[in-house]
Amino acid sequence: MRFAKFTALAGALALAAASMASGKVLFSSTTGFLRLVTYNSVGQGTQTPYGQLVFGDTVVGIGDFDQNGFTDVVVKHTQPSGDFYRLYLYDATGRVGNVGLIKAGQVATVPVGVGDFDGDGNLEFVLEDQGTGRLQANEVDHSTFAVNDFSLGIAAVGAYNRAVGIGDMNGDGSDDVVIINPANNMQRYMYYTGTAPTSLSGPIKSNTGDISTPGSPTVGATDIDADGNVDMILQPTDSTRRIRAWLMVNTTVKANIPLASLIATKDYNVVAVGK
Repeated sequence: MRFAKFTALAGALALAAASMASGKVLFSSTTGFLRLVTYNSVGQGTQTPYGQLVFGDTVVGIGDFDQNGFTDVVVKHTQPSGDFYRLYLYDATGRVGNVGLIKAGQVATVPVGVGDFDGDGNLEFVLEDQGTGRLQANEVDHSTFAVNDFSLGIAAVGAYNRAVGIGDMNGDGSDDVVIINPANNMQRYMYYTGTAPTSLSGPIKSNTGDISTPGSPTVGATDIDADGNVDMILQPTDSTRRIRAWLMVNTTVKANIPLASLIATKDYNVVAVGK
């Protein structure tokens, strides 16, 4: 097993820069090498080597789970004796270890993102039950790494049946959930007050830009242009694989733009979006 190496100075500077800006996108190569891109404005940011996944790992989400100022990575690890979730921890030197979290249940789930719905400072990685659309938040204690889970309600609403991101979409201080219709990427937002869903937005679609939305599924939500609004991150399924962003003002799309990934090869795909 090989991991990308950080020099003492270069690694510290890159990771420190990554901790200061808000919009983060984690890429993985076809061989599991990770790169974290942190945007401080549209198309501008830093790229940091972030180690390599172990065979059987699937990225679930990213966030500063241990509150040390550096982005950590939650993965689901598949093995014959049973699947489980674990947390890769990072500091200024790079990856410094991992912590086993919980065993994966028998129900098929897909990752949604990372948030803090109950506002206690401990982050939750959120999973969606593929059969029922139920959302489960798995809260990780920042010091003991003990996991407490709670329900966030049902995400599936008619044709809008895939939860793909987390962010405060209406500016009320509570995290919300982005739900898409996979057929055309039309979006709705499930608004929350704390851990309780309160209302559902109307359909939202970008009518700006030069590409058709159906070929560009939303893969996450984060503030990519540092204006205080949560933006949508899309990865086209065409040969370019170049990610795009819906720049938002609350729930209104103000621009649909290509977003420089800072990744030189098409072999890298988006595997997580966070802040």
